[in-house]
Amino acid sequence: MKMLKNAGAMKYVAGKTLWATVAVFAMTLATGQAFAQVYALDFVVDEDESMVQIDGEFQGIQLEGDKTTAVGGTLEVRTLLRGSKPLGFIIDASSLNQLDPINVEVPNPIWFLPPLAEMSITDLSLGVTTAGIPFKNGLQFSTNSGRIEVLSGMAEGKLLGDPIGPLDLSGNIQENVLIEGGMQLVDNGTRVKIAFPIHQDIEIPDVPGTYQIDGIVVAYATL
Repeated sequence: MKMLKNAGAMKYVAGKTLWATVAVFAMTLATGQAFAQVYALDFVVDEDESMVQIDGEFQGIQLEGDKTTAVGGTLEVRTLLRGSKPLGFIIDASSLNQLDPINVEVPNPIWFLPPLAEMSITDLSLGVTTAGIPFKNGLQFSTNSGRIEVLSGMAEGKLLGDPIGPLDLSGNIQENVLIEGGMQLVDNGTRVKIAFPIHQDIEIPDVPGTYQIDGIVVAYATL
C-alpha cells in the first residue's frame, strides 16, 4: 500500500480546539510519534460501490425481499501526519443515506397464506464515527472504537395482518463496533480511497425479532 503524499494539499484544521488537541495527544501516544499535525479530508461516498442490507428473523423465519440499497453521503475525516507520513485518522461524522427502496416480508410457513409480516423502510440514514485509529501495515486499520447510529429511518407495513407504523428507527446505536479496512492512493495520487464493512444490530419498534444492518462503505477524497 502506498503511503499518503501531498499532505500540503490537504486542508489544515485551523484552531487547536481542546478536542483536537486531545485527539492528537492520544494518537501520538498510540503510535509513539511526536510533532504530528491534523489535516481534514472530506470523503464522498461512492454510490456504485457502497451499500447496506437489512436482514434478520421474525419468529425464527428469515426476512425476504428487496433488502439491499445503495447508499450515498459523506465522511468527515481527520488524518494525523508526521511530515508526509500518515499515522492514523478519526471519523468525526458521516452520513450513509438510503437510495433504493427496501421492501421486506416474512413468508408464512403455510405457503398459501399471506406473509406474517410486510415492511417498507424509507429515509434510512446511518452515521459512523470512531475514536483515533492508528494505521498498521501501511494504510490498513482495525479498531473496536467504532460507533454506528441510525440517524433517521421509518418502517411501515403489516404485522400478522394488522397495519403497523410508521415506526421511527432513529436512535438505534451500537458502540464498540469493529471498523476494519484500508486507505490507498488512486488516480495517480490525486485522490484517497477508504473502504470498510459495517455491521449494526438494530431493534424495530413493536416488531419482535433479531435484525441487523450490514454493508460496505467506499468513499473518495480529493487531495
